[in-house]
Amino acid sequence: MDPASLNYDQQEYLNKRIWVLELEAGIRSTLPGDIKQMIHRHLIPDAEPIDITRPENLVAPAYYTDPHAEFDYWRLTPFVFATDNIHDAVIATNAHRFVDRVLLNPTHMARFDTLDPPKQINYEILIRWDFVPHFLPEISLPNVESLFDLLHVLGGHPNRIRLNFLFKDIRVVYDRSPSSKKEIAPDNKGRLRIMKAKMLDLLQTAMMEYHRCLDTPSTVSRLQKWGRYMKHADATNPAITDADKYKKVRVWMADACSELLDRMWVSGSGRRAGFVKWHMLEAFGRDQSYYNQDPDVMLYVNEPGIPFLPLNKARFFP
Repeated sequence: MDPASLNYDQQEYLNKRIWVLELEAGIRSTLPGDIKQMIHRHLIPDAEPIDITRPENLVAPAYYTDPHAEFDYWRLTPFVFATDNIHDAVIATNAHRFVDRVLLNPTHMARFDTLDPPKQINYEILIRWDFVPHFLPEISLPNVESLFDLLHVLGGHPNRIRLNFLFKDIRVVYDRSPSSKKEIAPDNKGRLRIMKAKMLDLLQTAMMEYHRCLDTPSTVSRLQKWGRYMKHADATNPAITDADKYKKVRVWMADACSELLDRMWVSGSGRRAGFVKWHMLEAFGRDQSYYNQDPDVMLYVNEPGIPFLPLNKARFFP
């Protein structure tokens, strides 16, 4: 964080908080004066989170020279699993390494059970579109698959994951800039709140089912535990390891969720897709030509309101 980029109120807030932390932690003598305004970036509202997909974030920044300051860095800075380039397998690998080496490491100061209040990983679910007419926005299958893989690494505990739903502008390939993403229904308000609530309910239900699958008692038969997620021959085959079977379960759940999510705006006359596209155009401030060129958007413009967005959760998760 460049101190010069902060406004007056942020500078004052930062100075006061550092002064209090110095008194509380007794670290006044160990803080280099020329970097005081760089140390506690989490003290500024909307602070940059720790992106667990970046390998350099396995360690705290070098200017956290005091253990009290470093612990506050881990305790107070949000964690985010940025999924902009989730199709690149190394992204998920980096995130899993962060979880293993930091959050689940019993000797690390940032291990989950030391952080109070409890920390969550903000996982991004992105609705992607390049604003090309006739093409549809989508939540990619790898985006959903990676969610369940992360859940598995976290021991199947859904309470460790907070889902963030965002629109993603994919006109520039590999763009990870904050300006390429816009939050959907901030504060759960506006016309998108129902769509967001349906997506959240579906994914939370699926994550809870995976948690129950992991916790199934050993007394339950193989067919009862695995039967609905794979062929019965695979479910009862002792040669297939539990690790491989859990992978099949995650693939089944990701496919089921992805299919239901796609149907929310892919099905129907095009007005449903137009509803999503129109809100994406609004979110990113596109000019009128984009609206006029897309027939789905024009369908929605000619019949505004909130269309019914079907999501038959009971089809896969009764």
